Amino acid sequence: MSTTKTTKPVVRKQVAEEKVEEPVEETNEEKTVIKGRKKKYVSDEERKIARRIQQREYRVRKAQELAKLRKLYNKDQKAKKDKEIVEEQEPVVEENQE
Repeated sequence: MSTTKTTKPVVRKQVAEEKVEEPVEETNEEKTVIKGRKKKYVSDEERKIARRIQQREYRVRKAQELAKLRKLYNKDQKAKKDKEIVEEQEPVVEENQE
């Protein structure tokens, strides 16, 4: 009982070789009209650069806004502290009883 294996020719290699040998035909897909909004950036690199610039401007704007808020807060705290000191220094006025 001996079984013999039949060897089949490798078809995959032939198919791959045939695909490579075929000339690539240009299609009219590039000329098709793309509907919708035009792209703002031509390439990914251009888009990334624009995003970095936008983020930097945002961070600067937020830092300025935060500094302004801190200044207001500190001014308010100083005013409260000054008011408390003035209230403590004022002597309590007692009415003279005659």
